[in-house]
Amino acid sequence: TIHRTAIDLAQLSAELVEGARPMAERKAIELALEGFRDIPIAYVDSDAFEKIIVNLVGNSLKFTEQGQIVVAGIVPISPSAPPKLDDLRERLRGELSAFKVPRHLLMLAPDELPFTDTGKLHPGRLRDLLTARVAAL
Repeated sequence: TIHRTAIDLAQLSAELVEGARPMAERKAIELALEGFRDIPIAYVDSDAFEKIIVNLVGNSLKFTEQGQIVVAGIVPISPSAPPKLDDLRERLRGELSAFKVPRHLLMLAPDELPFTDTGKLHPGRLRDLLTARVAAL
């Protein structure tokens, strides 16, 4: 059952990312949360949102080594009105240091996300999907 409540996504995301800082420090990876200051209060299932962010950040740290190319897979909130990648890239360039801007931005449909049988994002299959998409560019 989905339980939507008003959530400050920027604050919750900051708290969750902060919780991952020790893992990032052990791997000597800079962990930063940027670009969230303009996100309004949203009605979401906070448990589901928390699981998504924890999975994304944890898997990013788990599978990232220094010097790797960063690729961002974007799943639009509204598939019928996805963001324009050029606009998103321009916004990221305005808000992030140049070396933090993902080299590739790839649009993914929600049904393309690979999940395990337990409903978790499957990091290996996601990496393979993004790697194949980058190779096809």
